[in-house]
Amino acid sequence: MDKNKLIAALVPRLEEEGIERSTAINETRSFVASLSDADTEKLTQLMGNDAAMSKIALSLKKKIQSSSARPQPTPTADSGTSRREAPAPQAETHTEPTPERTPPQTAQTSKPVQTAQTAQPSRSVARPRQGQTAQRPTRPAPQRPANDEKAGASQSSENARRDRENEKKLISRPDPNADYKKFYTILACSSPIWVFLLLAVVTLFLVVIGALAFAIVTIIAALIAAVAVGTTLAVVGIVYGITQLFEYAPIGLYEIGLGLKIGGYLMLGGILAYNLAVRALPFLIKKVFELSVYTAHKCVELYFYLKGACADL
Repeated sequence: MDKNKLIAALVPRLEEEGIERSTAINETRSFVASLSDADTEKLTQLMGNDAAMSKIALSLKKKIQSSSARPQPTPTADSGTSRREAPAPQAETHTEPTPERTPPQTAQTSKPVQTAQTAQPSRSVARPRQGQTAQRPTRPAPQRPANDEKAGASQSSENARRDRENEKKLISRPDPNADYKKFYTILACSSPIWVFLLLAVVTLFLVVIGALAFAIVTIIAALIAAVAVGTTLAVVGIVYGITQLFEYAPIGLYEIGLGLKIGGYLMLGGILAYNLAVRALPFLIKKVFELSVYTAHKCVELYFYLKGACADL
């Protein structure tokens, strides 16, 4: 249980403070017994925090020393009441959990959480206690949460993508006040060449996109026809094989197997044709369209580049 683990973790620390083992066990058990299940679970989660556990052990030590220094009351019927009403030992800071018997609704429910928050920064400057042979290694500084790092990386990648898109859309234009008479003269003289190339490129893109679209329609039509014919052959073969089982079993088994084989090949071919027509070819059409837009963008850039170069002639 969590209480036994907490007792096993606090007793060695009280022994390091110079408390006898029997006294340490008794005081630790009484302290753990006064805690609720929720407080016990919270303190169990702090077992890996050496600073928090050391403060709890120091608070228990002060309680043991104060109880041993006070004169013991005579055992009466009200001894338990007077013991519960005794003032609790003062802790070093307001964040330490008190070993006093208090209800679960009091400060004990919030103090372990405050200890977990305040004990971690003080660990890097804590000094070793007397009689301690080696200093425990300090924990590294708390790192940024992984969610914040992922959000920052995604934001930077989004900004980089937007910058690339802006660079693609940006076209440097030459000085509009320059003299472009030579450029327009060269453009008019070379019009048969660049008009032919422009029409050839546009025609190529249109033919490719049209061929892919026609292929989609053809594959879907062929798939419908193949499914109709293949299903008919498979069903006829299986039914004919079942009828032949009563007359000649080998022929019946052969016909049934042939019908199942036709159905299997039909299913495999239908799945491949469906994925080709519905997924692969539309993806290719999208990429060809993006290539055509990119080519048009580069042609416009080439136009303005040549226009600016001819202005310096």
